[in-house]
Amino acid sequence: MTEDDAFLSNPSAGFFVYRLAAPHEILGIPKGMFDRFNELDVQVDVMAILETEPAWRACETASYCKIKYYRSMTPVIHYLSPQVVYFDMITSINFDPKSVTNAIEDLQQDEMPFINTKIGESLIDFEDNVDYTTYFHHWRTNQIQGRVGD
Repeated sequence: MTEDDAFLSNPSAGFFVYRLAAPHEILGIPKGMFDRFNELDVQVDVMAILETEPAWRACETASYCKIKYYRSMTPVIHYLSPQVVYFDMITSINFDPKSVTNAIEDLQQDEMPFINTKIGESLIDFEDNVDYTTYFHHWRTNQIQGRVGD
């Protein structure tokens, strides 16, 4: 977990926030080989870091530790312009949201379809350019501008 993920997690309430590596990296296969899969189920084991040593924790409910990957629900970033980013600059991202746009319904006026994305160690914030009225075409390339933060 990153520091951001750890901050957003609340283990006492029973949930963790985390970001997964790309599926082809998890499986250790070349990216091109992964293209033939439309769905993937991954069983996750949880390691708790205790004061003395790490300990594996079993899931009491197996479905809570299963991650379902659907290619159609995984947005793809095509390119970033400019390709080198620095703090507080405006950058453009061309991406295909796939079918994720179909999963977003009834946004409230204070909600956004997404808030940010992370490219390497840089967080790109879209707060000034995206609101509840913003629409992205699914299965097509869209462009959005964001401000590079910490």
